[in-house]
Amino acid sequence: MQRVQMTSQRGQSFMELAIFLPILFLMLGGMVEITLTFNDYLQMLDAARYGGRSIADTNPYPIGFPTQAASPGVLDPIQSSAYDSISCDGVLVVTETRTTLNPFRVAACNTKINLNPLITLKTSNRADGSSSRNVCSASNTNTTSPNAYRDDIIVSMFATNVVTATSTITLTRFSGNTIVGSTGQLVVDSTESGWSYMNQMCSAIKTSDLLSKLLVTAPNTGFAVVEVFYNRSQTFDLPGFGDVIPNPIPMHAYAIFPLVAIEATSTPTP
Repeated sequence: MQRVQMTSQRGQSFMELAIFLPILFLMLGGMVEITLTFNDYLQMLDAARYGGRSIADTNPYPIGFPTQAASPGVLDPIQSSAYDSISCDGVLVVTETRTTLNPFRVAACNTKINLNPLITLKTSNRADGSSSRNVCSASNTNTTSPNAYRDDIIVSMFATNVVTATSTITLTRFSGNTIVGSTGQLVVDSTESGWSYMNQMCSAIKTSDLLSKLLVTAPNTGFAVVEVFYNRSQTFDLPGFGDVIPNPIPMHAYAIFPLVAIEATSTPTP
């Protein structure tokens, strides 16, 4: 009878484990990273919706400012610079503590509040080292490269004007409001910038894109768009992930809500 000699296989399982364990860790880390990123995106989306909902029934035209010195219910006329000088926590830049009446800031503040505690927006420089706001223009609203993305909340208001006789529709964009004399006015946005909470980003939504989705047969309408930009740093910063997924990850979410107060109304016939 021929005797078969058996060779020792000890250590083979450990070699296989040593080879495949890093791959398993990368796969597990990637799944967790994607899950956390998606969770942050849902948080951004919910926050943008809350911000848009908070101004859906407000008057976007400035009417004055209640001060501590004034009697209850009395509005003091103010300048546009003072009208928008309040932070989200209600603390005035100068002295008093009161709540902002600016609907652009109201939307941004409510959005920021609902981003916490998962997401904290940060001030950062551009890729070229500048702390100035990204350049906004009608032809190029945002550079979508990771280096150009910075944290911000952008609020824009739109009003449509439908001319049934000529089957035409115009869409006017507003990026702020002001008081001229004693009259509140909306500021037309000619650079596609939007109202910026952190003065870092421009709107990523073009007026022309929205206009192409509107129906000429629809009545005049007004709506607000709230956008959230967030540079999300990877939780694990796994090796090799930066070659596939940028770190930080540029994220953008937005919500659109009706805004009846800026609907264009027909001029009554005398």
